[in-house]
Amino acid sequence: MQKLSLKLVFLILIFFFKSPEVINSQTKNKNELVNEIIRFEMENVNFKKDTNYIKLLNKLSFNLKYINSDSVRLLSKKAILLSREINYDKGKANAYLNKGINEIIQSPNKADNFCIDSTIAICKKIKYDSLLSVAYNAKAINNLNTNNYIDAYTNYLKALKISEKLNDTIFQTVLNTNIATLFTVFKNEKESIKYFKRSLKLAKNQKNSQNLGQIKCNLGSLYLEKGDLEKAKQLTDESIEIFKKLNFDPWLSFSYTTKGKIYLKKDSLDKALMYFKLSDTILNKIDNKIGKADLFLGFSKLYLKKKWYSSSFKYAKKGLKLSQDIKYQSSEANFHKILYELYKIRGLTKNALENLEQSNKIYDSISLKDKEIELMVLNAKEEFDKEKTEINITTNKVIKKQQSYISYILIALFIAIAFLYYVYISKNTIKNLNQQLKQKTETLEENEVRLQSINENQEKLFSIIGHDLKAPIIALKNILKLIKDGGIKPEEFMPFVPKLHNDVDAISFTLNNLIYWGKTQMKGFKIFPKQIDLKDSIDESIKFLSEFAHQKNIKIINNSTENSNVLADKNHINLIIRNLINNAIKYSNPKDEIEVKTTELPNHHEIIIKDNGVGISKETIEKLNSVESLIESSYGTNKEKGTGIGLKLCYEMVEINGGTIRVESKVNKGTSFFITFPKAEKEA
Repeated sequence: MQKLSLKLVFLILIFFFKSPEVINSQTKNKNELVNEIIRFEMENVNFKKDTNYIKLLNKLSFNLKYINSDSVRLLSKKAILLSREINYDKGKANAYLNKGINEIIQSPNKADNFCIDSTIAICKKIKYDSLLSVAYNAKAINNLNTNNYIDAYTNYLKALKISEKLNDTIFQTVLNTNIATLFTVFKNEKESIKYFKRSLKLAKNQKNSQNLGQIKCNLGSLYLEKGDLEKAKQLTDESIEIFKKLNFDPWLSFSYTTKGKIYLKKDSLDKALMYFKLSDTILNKIDNKIGKADLFLGFSKLYLKKKWYSSSFKYAKKGLKLSQDIKYQSSEANFHKILYELYKIRGLTKNALENLEQSNKIYDSISLKDKEIELMVLNAKEEFDKEKTEINITTNKVIKKQQSYISYILIALFIAIAFLYYVYISKNTIKNLNQQLKQKTETLEENEVRLQSINENQEKLFSIIGHDLKAPIIALKNILKLIKDGGIKPEEFMPFVPKLHNDVDAISFTLNNLIYWGKTQMKGFKIFPKQIDLKDSIDESIKFLSEFAHQKNIKIINNSTENSNVLADKNHINLIIRNLINNAIKYSNPKDEIEVKTTELPNHHEIIIKDNGVGISKETIEKLNSVESLIESSYGTNKEKGTGIGLKLCYEMVEINGGTIRVESKVNKGTSFFITFPKAEKEA
């Protein structure tokens, strides 16, 4: 049987050992783990029954696999016993795997499958798939060591299937590389390159540059055998750069040998010799007999081409002996062929024919075995694919059946949800209708109360108006009747003129407010805003009320500024200012002063009307902000009477013109009204 190639040996040693429970243990060295175990035993009385303690034992066992096989056996045994006591299956599975790995490392051709099979059985039982794929990979390695290639291939495929299900791309890289290497042994370049390309694609997305270098190195060797020298050179150069950075000599020597073979194929003999010597320097430091056999073959072929026959013969003889010692049949056949050429050149026909016969014999044996194994592997692959297809068919049938059940359940559930939704909607609709009915009832009740209040205010207002307007009109009517009837002479009428004038002015002012109020009650406020200079409106209002102020000997001071332009309805502005100045006069004492001024704010102009009169009570100020409340007018300082509607109109008109109004007042100390209006757009 053909001995495993150099590529396969390296891949087994590198990709074999991985375990979910201990995968990160390489971050801690042996001493750190030992100290941690000792500390754990000191700090925990029941440490033997603690799963964390078993995990530490498994980690230490994993780290000692190349260092101390006896310790690995003892630690694994201890972890298995402790895991059994507490039924910790994961700990037991990892311990069995460590024990099995140790056996494969120490006795690759003698290790049995008991520990690995125990790991597989436990993992299947507890569905520990991440470790199950590793166990199958380990079993495949053991199959390879005992030349059981069919089982090796089958176990690789099982491991690959699980890792794909788990989306474990790192282990998929490992398995694809191992399968590719297996096909390399069988000289099946097509399948080998297919799996290497898969692993290369996976490795490019990972941080493990060592894996990437190994894959590229193997692919380079395959392309060399296919005759694609440029592709082989590119991949080999990339692998050399990776291994140089990692100081990974075993694979670096293999890459150098491959690079030498590429130049040998190109007949660049000096470059080939340089890389063979680089590989030789490394191999002299490490124990790699297969690597040395391949290198001796390279030297022998190179010197034959250079016609340095003695050197070629020397390396051919050394290489043949080494190949025979390690039972490396493909290499042995190649050396016999070179010796055939060398003996033929020397004219030693008998020796030449003996080596040619031996070479052909070995090649025939290898070829026959390879074909048998390849056929068996292909059959295994077909069986595995067939089994996989049958499983998929069965699974699909089960899934379809489950989908049918789910469909029926979903339909029933949908009907139930629809019914519940209908009930819910109906319930909510009734609830909403009741709520709306309740709200409308409350609104009607509120409107009824408000309407009643408005009616009461209107009755009260008309009662006040009837009284306040009736008295001066009757007085005027009686005086005119006396004049008409001759009851008084014209010269006797003159003393009544000032009072009659005041009464007529009061009637006119009241009627003006009443007319405006009546319009708002019927049609609502309508505004026609435009740019207005407040100073002009204040001047007009003061002029309009000057006679009333003169009669009480009250001085009105106008401190308004020029260009106090606002955007508002002019009639509203005039009505507001006149009402407020009129009230200031009405409630000021004779010889008092009233100040009217304007101030500029960021976006508004403010009018301030200040008097030193009788003031306004807190109760009256609160009524000013109430929509329904009607302010009952009190008598002025000269017994002047009003309706109270003026201030109400002021508040409403200020609001609809986008302004604000507030009042500050103290009884018997005076009142100040502050009114703001938006600045006109041009000014703003």
